[in-house]
Amino acid sequence: MPLFQRTIKLTLATCLAATLAYALGLTYAISAGVIAILSISDTRRSTIKQAYQRFMSTLLALAIGSLAFSFLGFNLWALGVFIALYVPGAFLLGWQIGITPSTVLVTHLLIEQSTSWGLLLNELALFLIGTSFALLANLYMPSNQGAIDHYHDVVEDQLKKILGRFAELLGKGDGRNDARLIKELDGILKDALKLVYLDHSNHLFHQPTTIFTTSKCASGKTIFCGIWQKTSTAVSWRRVKV
Repeated sequence: MPLFQRTIKLTLATCLAATLAYALGLTYAISAGVIAILSISDTRRSTIKQAYQRFMSTLLALAIGSLAFSFLGFNLWALGVFIALYVPGAFLLGWQIGITPSTVLVTHLLIEQSTSWGLLLNELALFLIGTSFALLANLYMPSNQGAIDHYHDVVEDQLKKILGRFAELLGKGDGRNDARLIKELDGILKDALKLVYLDHSNHLFHQPTTIFTTSKCASGKTIFCGIWQKTSTAVSWRRVKV
């Protein structure tokens, strides 16, 4: 995601989330803005996936935090026990991405010295508001199709050069070849694949998706590459260029 675009999204999501939390009269409203900052990711799919993981992590943190403070009192020892139990639990369940915001929300319970349902709902509301604005901010993702089409042309031109070089070698009987063009093609394909996978991750539903494929010989050198396009279904592919 370009720096300017990320900055705009972070600014809008943070300010709007905090504003709504203040308007609803929530305690620690600014935390909704902080959660929005942490929830914006590079792609739509990763944002949704991480939002789910953070939500589950928050539920786990509030549950363990409430029990720790209820049995041990509102003190730093109880907070230490909470962290000792919550952190490994979050890692074991694959929800570690939510450790930082969830711990911040649990400290609100310590500051208020309360585990009432009202305060717990307040913390959940902060999380949901921040996450929702992060999801809204990531609804807009510019298309990379233009850059992908450019890579199509670059790869095709590089293949023509390679085939021309092969023809030259066969015609002259010169077996010397430093594989420079093939090494260049490897670099181009790596960059193209990164862009294609990024573009694919920004589609929540089935969309036409271009994939670069390569075949390698035993020595590890690229000997063939293809460009495939995904059609409307998840399993239907057609080859569009070689």
